[in-house]
Amino acid sequence: MTDKPITVDPATTDGWLSRFAAELRLRGADGAQTGEALAEVEAHVADSGQTPQEAFGDPRAYAESVLPRERALDRRSVIGAILVGVAGYLGAGGVLSAATSWGGEVPIRLGAPVAILVLAVTCWVIAQTFSALVRSKNRAALPVALALALAVTVLAGVLLPQPVATLPAWVCAVAGLALLAGAASYLTMLVRKDPVEDPRTPLAPLSADEADLVAQRRVVEAMKRYRQRTGASLLQARRAVR
Repeated sequence: MTDKPITVDPATTDGWLSRFAAELRLRGADGAQTGEALAEVEAHVADSGQTPQEAFGDPRAYAESVLPRERALDRRSVIGAILVGVAGYLGAGGVLSAATSWGGEVPIRLGAPVAILVLAVTCWVIAQTFSALVRSKNRAALPVALALALAVTVLAGVLLPQPVATLPAWVCAVAGLALLAGAASYLTMLVRKDPVEDPRTPLAPLSADEADLVAQRRVVEAMKRYRQRTGASLLQARRAVR
């Protein structure tokens, strides 16, 4: 049970489940909530012989019934999106500039701050409208927005080419690689941070000490020790101590 792209055919069982999972994620469901909802749908389909479309209707509408309120994007996510976009742009620009300077000085042009500002605003807009862009039938909306932003950054460099400072090529190369590595690490962390969890996955048994704590009704402490020992999620720990 994994996160899947939203652009699949909901007429098929796998397609419906993928759309449903994606809609839950867009509404702010975490991995445990998404896994539990998918497991319930799959269990009903297996028992009834119906398709998900027949049993639950449109995946987006059913996701809205499961999570009536769509969680607002938190400030950290917006800031993260802006920082990743700017870091990627500066990192790529630094590495390319260093590579084409042949070891000389790399000029910092007047248009650079304008380009960074435009890119930051674009990342903010995309972050705020991401759900609508993903759900849009016009699949070109997101690539076009990014292409326009990049075009404006290039135009800023053309219209404001005056150098205001210079940096050694090796400094640009090192800084650029560091920025690219940071952006890639952040994106990797986002992908791995909250995977979909199947609640039917077998759990590790409680240790003797954890079982004693449960018997003493010290459930919270037992859950804490279980999570530290096994790396389980909070939902899995709750299941384990029942």
